[in-house]
Amino acid sequence: MTCIISLVHKDVVWMGADGVSTYNNRLDTQRLKIPKIFRLAAKDGTIWLVGICGSGRLAQLVREFLTVPEFDASISYESEIIKNTIPALRKILGEHAGFQKDDPRKIDGGILLGVGNEMIEIDSSFCVISCSESFYSVGSGEDVAKGALFATPEMSPRDRILTALRAAEQFKTGVGVPFTIINTLGYKETIP
Repeated sequence: MTCIISLVHKDVVWMGADGVSTYNNRLDTQRLKIPKIFRLAAKDGTIWLVGICGSGRLAQLVREFLTVPEFDASISYESEIIKNTIPALRKILGEHAGFQKDDPRKIDGGILLGVGNEMIEIDSSFCVISCSESFYSVGSGEDVAKGALFATPEMSPRDRILTALRAAEQFKTGVGVPFTIINTLGYKETIP
């Protein structure tokens, strides 16, 4: 179970995530050494923030094998992801047994991307969803996190994310510390 949060503030994308993994559909948890969110650099230098909920295997494959192509400025980030990122992701998952066992057309989880000043979700069926709000969340804690983000527009991005993660930890089993917060400008903080 997971809570991944993203928001845009002054054209900078911020992302935060909890650091707990649950096992075997039970309430057994383990603190993760490697965060659920990370940065990928495109060939043109653009920084993409990536957050993974669901399968740890999905996170491993995206982190280790996905190469972000140079962005084509004549199309939107959403189109770029549909035309180039999704086919590359499907290829990686196919080569490394990354699809769901019961439905080989789907991934076992979801991906939240932050690029430019946009937040984009790739759901389990590879549907690409551009977020129209200034904040977004995925995972089991998303409803609580969205409520906290909605209620805190006057706070700094870091404090909004931390407040939302703490709210999700309070009200959702399987969401917990450590929390990680990053942005596209290089900021990174881990809250134990």
